[in-house]
Amino acid sequence: MKRSLDSINNTEFDVVIIGAGIYGSSLAWSCSRVGLKVCLIEKHDFGSGVSANSHRLIYGGLQYLMDLDFLSTIQSKNERKRLMKIAPHLVNPKKCILPFYNKGLNRKSVLWLGLKVFDFISFDRNIDMENSKKIGASKIISKSKTVASFPFLLKKDLGGSAVWSDSFCNNTERLVLSFIKTATRKKTIALNYVEAVNYEIINNEIKAVKVKDLISGNLFDINTKFVINSSGYESNSLFVSNLSHNTGEWIGGINLVISKLYDKDFTIGLRSPGKDSKMYVATSWNNFTIIGTEWYNLDSNNFEVTEDKCLQFIEKFNKTFPNANVSGNDILYVFSGIIPARDGKALKKERILAESEHEISNLIDVIGVQYTTAAGVSEKVVKMLSKRFDFTWISKNFKQLVGGEIKDLNEFIKYYYNTWGNRYPKKLIRNVINNYGSESENIFQYAEEFRRKGSDIDESILFAKVFFAVENEMALKLTDVIFRRTNIGFTNEFGEIQIEKIAKFMQQRCNWTELRMKNEIAGVYSYYPDFIKKWTRNNNFQQSEN
Repeated sequence: MKRSLDSINNTEFDVVIIGAGIYGSSLAWSCSRVGLKVCLIEKHDFGSGVSANSHRLIYGGLQYLMDLDFLSTIQSKNERKRLMKIAPHLVNPKKCILPFYNKGLNRKSVLWLGLKVFDFISFDRNIDMENSKKIGASKIISKSKTVASFPFLLKKDLGGSAVWSDSFCNNTERLVLSFIKTATRKKTIALNYVEAVNYEIINNEIKAVKVKDLISGNLFDINTKFVINSSGYESNSLFVSNLSHNTGEWIGGINLVISKLYDKDFTIGLRSPGKDSKMYVATSWNNFTIIGTEWYNLDSNNFEVTEDKCLQFIEKFNKTFPNANVSGNDILYVFSGIIPARDGKALKKERILAESEHEISNLIDVIGVQYTTAAGVSEKVVKMLSKRFDFTWISKNFKQLVGGEIKDLNEFIKYYYNTWGNRYPKKLIRNVINNYGSESENIFQYAEEFRRKGSDIDESILFAKVFFAVENEMALKLTDVIFRRTNIGFTNEFGEIQIEKIAKFMQQRCNWTELRMKNEIAGVYSYYPDFIKKWTRNNNFQQSEN
């Protein structure tokens, strides 16, 4: 996947998609499956906006069942299954636990009934699924088993827990990338750091989207027959505010990455005490825990992550989990983003504003909410285009994404252990597979080249990942590599030494000046608010602060 602005010259696209988060990338994938010629543009990097603010859970619909929304429950369990099939290296089953205290609806009998109904609705969850993706029946476990796994729970009045399985995406950024890479194998051109700034309209139809390349500063037109806007809060920019009805109420959300809270590979949810009770969730991720989500009203149409907001969030979390004792010192990273809301609360479902709701006859707005259902929403939109472009939509298509071309994950892992186990530790091999899937061979082949040049095992894999990102995945900036291609920024080993090493490597590959490299390094540190650097207990950032 190469970045080529020349590829759009003198080309009329069927569809221009604005915004390349999980919804925009899924839309490009669905459009490409029916043969449409697509141009996908993103003002920043792919998947760097709201899609990056995720606790990485792929819901199977139990939360909708609690509201007696059976249709959404069915949709979510289908989407969970689809994602495990098309991206088996990234999406895997994960146990979820909901402690109950036998108060109101949070009691054993009610939860037992809900789990039975949930299992019944998702009766087909294991049909045509490989063994590693099969989900067992839900159950109720005792108080003693609950406390043994989660000692920070309040024990008074605890009756036990409801246990079921959803799915978890270990690297949501690479899932976005997999959708895009799959689309570009057909008739899709994808461009990051390209901003829509204006448009040409003739007879109430958009004929061209005027864009700016934020790397070179050049302006140019993208000719198109149709436009899909999936830019989320960016819709309030000049381009869309004059064009669509996508403005409305928005709310800011925060998920915190904190020090490891418990050892079990579980997700645990619990409602906070008090009148305005809400659900807080903690989920294990690598060697950390993600807790979320806390919502805040926007400040003058902006959302700034502050120390006060994070501490307020932690205070509420600790009231929900009294013995967790999370403090500011535990915060390692903040995921944040802005999503649509109604009456001060985040929307639970997407909105699609069709052509009939605009003065513009060839525009659709997609306002996404749930990460899980993005692919399904993209199919709805493509169905809406079928009459205009005269194609027949085939709804059931589980063809795997780039990186997910794996028949049986366990057998795939065994093959790589046998092939590369004498050269690399199994833990490292598994890490590569979990992120690159069927593209893992590229990483190991590149790593072998770096080992022949004198790099050790860890450095050779690191350089291989960076090389692959720059040469094949349109990584233009240091932050693209560290946060959205490799997830290196979310490891225990990450710090100034790795930042400098990657920056120098990219300087050589991309012909950066010393000033450019210095600015790129500063860009990485800007992802960490000052109060998080202050709180970080290890010495990884110590030198940069002195």
